[in-house]
Amino acid sequence: MYRGYVKLWRRLLDSPIFTNEALLKIFIYCIFKMHIPPRDETGKFIYESKWLPVITGKSKTEVEIKPGQFLFGRQITAKRLRMNSSSVRNRFKKLENMRIVDIQSYPHYSLITVNDWKDYQGITSEKGQAKDRQRTPKGQAKDTKKNNKNIKNYKKEGDDGENKSEYEKVQTELHKKKKTTPKERHNIIKKKFPELVKRIKKEK
Repeated sequence: MYRGYVKLWRRLLDSPIFTNEALLKIFIYCIFKMHIPPRDETGKFIYESKWLPVITGKSKTEVEIKPGQFLFGRQITAKRLRMNSSSVRNRFKKLENMRIVDIQSYPHYSLITVNDWKDYQGITSEKGQAKDRQRTPKGQAKDTKKNNKNIKNYKKEGDDGENKSEYEKVQTELHKKKKTTPKERHNIIKKKFPELVKRIKKEK
């Protein structure tokens, strides 16, 4: 069955969790198990909570699973992770003490909440990033046109031999790479002639 993907922060390398093999295993298990609502192409949640059936003695009930949550049974988890039951309990308790998870215990199950699940999956910033991705090409194209126009103005003025020489160097550099996008040309100018770019920005 297809279950999709999750994200793991590289910051985890600097966390005390990473130095404890069993604790790291439990933490990653939490990331894999927590409920992450599906989103549409705009980044908006299609739905948030889901309901799962749980056996409570001789009867059944349905439990609401909110984003970042999952159902937890110590014995089942220990078997799945091939760990001792008491070790699983102690590691979850440690994560709770570290305020990474919140544990709500009930007679027949526990409900685990990963407190910063959105941050771990980059969900709080993805909308902004999506907007930036949509806006950036246009903005870069405009900036590039402005910069190119300002650079050309140095040649038209022709009063300053130094500026004219710089302009010619820019054109020579761009000529070497004929098949370039406006963004690439802008980056070439920015990298090769930083002082020229600074002066252009000051004069805007």
